[in-house]
Amino acid sequence: SYPWVFAANYGAKASGYADGASQDAESWLISPAMDLTGETKASIAFDYVINKGDANAAATNHKLLITSNYTGDVTTTEWTEVEYGAVNNGNWTFNNTGNIALPESMMDKPAVVIAFKYVSTTENSSTWEIKNVVVSGEKGATVEPEEPETPSNDYLNETFATEFGVFTTQETVGNYPW
Repeated sequence: SYPWVFAANYGAKASGYADGASQDAESWLISPAMDLTGETKASIAFDYVINKGDANAAATNHKLLITSNYTGDVTTTEWTEVEYGAVNNGNWTFNNTGNIALPESMMDKPAVVIAFKYVSTTENSSTWEIKNVVVSGEKGATVEPEEPETPSNDYLNETFATEFGVFTTQETVGNYPW
């Protein structure tokens, strides 16, 4: 099924290419809520690869978003984009984002959610693979990770080594789930 699927070698994998053609799709990979109450600084880091499709559309079609007011529906939630330097290298080599500061407006909030938003059209589809997502802060962890070897200051540590783990998915365009 498309766009998002779990692939043991690749982690969470999104693609809008199905049935021999690019498809219209908008799909979201959504974290559980993280309690950042009392936190003054937090960051996210993850590994990703974007390949195929229009390299110029990497930042437009592969977004990292964050909110402190998730409604349970991505279309009715107010999101803030977090820039991570999305690039389509034209190969399958993973990029590491390094630690990216989360917006100050999300600090000291009790229910912060991150989401990866994938978009494809009938004219342009790519493959986006994501793994090793870590959200860290200075205060401490409140979300159980998939693998318990997480340092105590991680709010989220999802490798996507065996499944989507603590993430959920939502589709808003197309019939192609994660």
